[in-house]
Amino acid sequence: MVNDLFKELDDKLSDLDNRIKRLSQPPAKPVTDAKASGLALGMRLIADIVAGLAVGVGLGFLAEYFFKTGGLLLAVFILLGAAAGFLNLYRTVQQMDKKE
Repeated sequence: MVNDLFKELDDKLSDLDNRIKRLSQPPAKPVTDAKASGLALGMRLIADIVAGLAVGVGLGFLAEYFFKTGGLLLAVFILLGAAAGFLNLYRTVQQMDKKE
């Protein structure tokens, strides 16, 4: 009876030791799915363009509110925002080319 308890305790301790050893090893590097990383990159590029346009539209409306130019400043700031968005897109693609 006592021997059975010691055997059971020994089994539990060895199981615990194995789990500790397994968890103390550094995890393997996760394999990234090419489609998932491409989707993330596409979302980032779209977000860059949309953010540039949003800032341009916001500044354009603000400028129109104060200066009342009949839409001229709104158009200028929309074009500047689009240009900034595409510039960010270009920079991101250039960084990707350097990594590869």
